[in-house]
Amino acid sequence: YFDAKSQPDAPRWLLLDVKALRKTRLLGLPELRANPALADMTLLQRGSRLSITPVSDEHWQLITGTLLGL
Repeated sequence: YFDAKSQPDAPRWLLLDVKALRKTRLLGLPELRANPALADMTLLQRGSRLSITPVSDEHWQLITGTLLGL
């Protein structure tokens, strides 16, 4: 999306290239909710939208280490 009002030194839009490093099994919400250490995770709070939920480093490490065994 081109925004004529956007300045090159302070862009309104950013494009990031993302590359999957490995495929994992799917984790469902019930499995995430069953882990007490993830109780305060934004994703598991009422009213959260799955598509735009941030994940903290602490929660990510717990998910990849404990639940996925990576």
